[in-house]
Amino acid sequence: MAGAHVSNALVPYYPNSNRDVVKTQEIVGPQGAWALIRTAVLNPTPGRTLHELYMSVGKAVEKHANRAAHGLGLGPHAVAQKIKSYFGDGEERLQKLGLLRTSIPLKLAKHCEKLMKYTLPTESANTQCQAFRVIVELVTLFPGLRMNFVRARCMGGATSIDAICMLWSRPTTSPDEEWVFWNALAATSLSDSTLSTILEDCSIAQLISCDDGRLSISERLLIEHHCSGSNICSALCVRYLVGLLDLARFWLDMSDVKFAVARKLCFEMVRILEDIGVDILELGPIAEWQTPFDYDGVDSLAITLLNGFAIWFSKLEPDIWAIQPWYESFRKFLQILRRPRSAELLPNSSDCAMKGFNNIVPAVYQDVELQVAMDSAEGTPSAKNTVKMDLNCSNNSMSSLQSNIQEPQDPDEQAGSVHESQSGDSHSLASDTEAVESEQEIEEDISSQDSGDKTQRVASGAESHTPDSDARNLQYETEEDISLQSDKGNNITAEMDNDDNSEFDMELDLESKADAGDSRNIYRDVVSANINYTIHNDFSG
Repeated sequence: MAGAHVSNALVPYYPNSNRDVVKTQEIVGPQGAWALIRTAVLNPTPGRTLHELYMSVGKAVEKHANRAAHGLGLGPHAVAQKIKSYFGDGEERLQKLGLLRTSIPLKLAKHCEKLMKYTLPTESANTQCQAFRVIVELVTLFPGLRMNFVRARCMGGATSIDAICMLWSRPTTSPDEEWVFWNALAATSLSDSTLSTILEDCSIAQLISCDDGRLSISERLLIEHHCSGSNICSALCVRYLVGLLDLARFWLDMSDVKFAVARKLCFEMVRILEDIGVDILELGPIAEWQTPFDYDGVDSLAITLLNGFAIWFSKLEPDIWAIQPWYESFRKFLQILRRPRSAELLPNSSDCAMKGFNNIVPAVYQDVELQVAMDSAEGTPSAKNTVKMDLNCSNNSMSSLQSNIQEPQDPDEQAGSVHESQSGDSHSLASDTEAVESEQEIEEDISSQDSGDKTQRVASGAESHTPDSDARNLQYETEEDISLQSDKGNNITAEMDNDDNSEFDMELDLESKADAGDSRNIYRDVVSANINYTIHNDFSG
């Protein structure tokens, strides 16, 4: 009995018990650390699997819940739409903005209070970011509305940028760059600053007037935008200009002073568009390293300017359009909006510039050279290879692009051909019986080769392949996807189908960097292309 008794002080020895224990010296180096991470990824645990399941289900439920909430009038966008509906348009907006300087309607105060609650960290990060966006839009679109947001009870009297950011900060999670950008932009729009002083220390009539002898509000905003060293301040200046130019009475005045202000606005817009790279002749997605930027604000300012100038053109005779002091600056502004990259960054204003002013500033076409890089794996196009911009074309034209890619022949194929030729010559000198037998042997050798082999049967008298019979076709469609079609040849032909109504011509000279010996893949790594692309441009006097 004593021999069978096992003491609790003894630890039983199991040789395989420490097999899964990670040794310290194995993870000291970088390779050991990556091996540990790779082992954890390749061996999923129940806890991680359940976490991924809960996250996917939670995202799906959140999506449907947000849609239902928006339909019920909940969420930042729904509340913002109610505030916009209160102010209305045209003269009604001017009257409501004037009353806002003296009193705060109870209904409007409730909407502002409700919207500010969505900025608190008790909401999700996505909901906060949506609230930041609509706050920036409302504060700059309706001058004087800022104080209604600041006086909300949930703000706790915070008026400085640091105090507001501290109130909205998320202590548990690290937000992304977009959240940080819009958080700073919204906090700056609500704080007491130089911009808020410029907009709130004047009447509604002074906001839209341009008197001789002093700078107008729009000119002061242009100066602030041009001289400011802060991206946040510059973005707010653009947004405030949208609010001023969107007022109905701004474009009713057609004095020389207003013409001079409009000319300055066009020059500044050209500079803004060049700063964000609209004039760059390249296609494709925006670089991933770019910091967040308020492209929607620039797009809104551009389309507001276009709508205002359309009012002026309708009131002027066509014979005197070209002699207006702002015409040249407007023409340059319209010209850069018709660039290819503008459709990616500023879709609304680009579409307006392409379709709404052809009778005023005719579009002149120019062939330019573009550098395009299209990534592809194993010859199969991926979703990220699709061009994001929508090429607006006008005559349902068919643009063909062709290229020749020379593939060296396989040495084995060349050797086989020479061998066959020599065999054929030697057997032609023999008797007829021996020639027939040799020819049959050669055909049997050829038929036993791989079906992809391109050996030409010279000795047997078979029809040889021609470059025209082996062609690769690349079908390139500009709508949403890119489809590749391939044969086994050396020529690539690409066609672009256009469904819109403008002239378009593109010629590609594709230079493949793929393995030329692999006839199964069109593209292995990258295809660089020189494109002659027709853009909307205007050089008329």
